[in-house]
Amino acid sequence: MSPSTQWRRSLPLSATGYALVLLTMAAAILRLIFLNSKSLWLDEGISAMRSAKPLGALIRELLYSDTNMALYQLIQHWWSRLAGSSEISLRFPSVIFATATVPLIYTLGTELVDRRVGLLAALLLCINVSSIQYAQEGRAYAMVIMLVTVSSVFFVRSVKQSSFTRLRDYLITGPWPAYTQLFGILILPAQWLSLFLFRTDRKTRFRLTLCIAVVALLSFPAIILAMLGEHGQVSWIRATTGNAVLRVFAMFAGVYWGNLSRALNWLLFATYLATIGIAVARASERERPVVGFLLLSVVTPVVIALIVSIFKPLFVYRYLLICQPFFVLLAAAGLTRIKSRSVMVAITVLIVALSLSEDWGFYRSGPQQDWRGALNFVAANA
Repeated sequence: MSPSTQWRRSLPLSATGYALVLLTMAAAILRLIFLNSKSLWLDEGISAMRSAKPLGALIRELLYSDTNMALYQLIQHWWSRLAGSSEISLRFPSVIFATATVPLIYTLGTELVDRRVGLLAALLLCINVSSIQYAQEGRAYAMVIMLVTVSSVFFVRSVKQSSFTRLRDYLITGPWPAYTQLFGILILPAQWLSLFLFRTDRKTRFRLTLCIAVVALLSFPAIILAMLGEHGQVSWIRATTGNAVLRVFAMFAGVYWGNLSRALNWLLFATYLATIGIAVARASERERPVVGFLLLSVVTPVVIALIVSIFKPLFVYRYLLICQPFFVLLAAAGLTRIKSRSVMVAITVLIVALSLSEDWGFYRSGPQQDWRGALNFVAANA
């Protein structure tokens, strides 16, 4: 037997594995094409400016001025030293983070339910326009979504078996979302509340409660530094409205900007909500804790943001994208609970078609702020 044949036989890959590889490749392509078609906007310009600073100056600014996205800014600093500071280079780390989230959501779905749910979730996230949009932005949102998904994988594994290794992995990965984007810490209350849903013994519940408390304590410096360094950076945020809340959930479903002005946008959103309703209504007794965990992971950060916004408006669509993987997993679980296979396939095809339509709309849309056009105008008329 030749060495190449031995190598192929030593790495068996199931049909699910091949499908996941193809979905990951498709996700990378969807996030790479037209990567520099839109001009940078203000926040990306801030990221570019900070990444160009000397490391010492960057750290001082992060400590005393604006701690938000500190981990992302440090990665961007080292990345720009290696790959330069072009628009493509500035956005490429977000492409990597968003693409990596596709196999990660498969892993989370498999841990929670089974491989079929994981694979469907990977498909839905692969073509979700919100995931693609923030994969093509030089900000921390794609990174924090990836890190929240990683933390949730280790949390679920710790619920199943609270061994030292699994608790250690959760403790290591838990604090990073808060240092990537401050709203990343909002997943911790959802994880703690879900402990009362999972069928765990008292010892496991105590261990995980202690771990969540340690993760919160390790994340707390990011919150304190952000409060001390707040000098009106979020004064632009408007008071929260009911329409804003609706648009957040529409963005989770892959409606571009959560804009529900078209019938097709409403159809995509309503289809997601219907599949989530099926997941809740048809969950078996064994699956109810899983559905409860996913619902808490979607609703808890949104509710906390709404409560905080009563005193200080902080309800912004992109800040709450940490909930998106769990929203997608709920829809995937609902699809698998449809009894008729032909109906399940038809609804999946409908979601895919509508999502790809949203993707095409994003690719064709203009930039948020056309700095490139303004620069070209000034240069042409100077």
